[in-house]
Amino acid sequence: MVHFKWKLFYIFATASFAETLENSLCTDTGSVFVIPYLLFTGILMKGLEKEISHITKTTEKKYILCNYLGYHPKIEGILQERIKELLEN
Repeated sequence: MVHFKWKLFYIFATASFAETLENSLCTDTGSVFVIPYLLFTGILMKGLEKEISHITKTTEKKYILCNYLGYHPKIEGILQERIKELLEN
């Protein structure tokens, strides 16, 4: 049986990504999947790679950094809708 434990993380949140990884050490899961909700690679992906590399040296738990989500054609339309909603309110 697979158990999913969702943890949302935003760069502006009080808890840092490193803290979130540290907290994952206390879970009973054998693997942790990190799915970056990013539109492009760059400095944020490099930071994630660095933190994951650091934590894997301290545990036998498996950390998997998935590919970033990337751009999708529907994102532009969704952003336009949200801006329009914001301007109307």
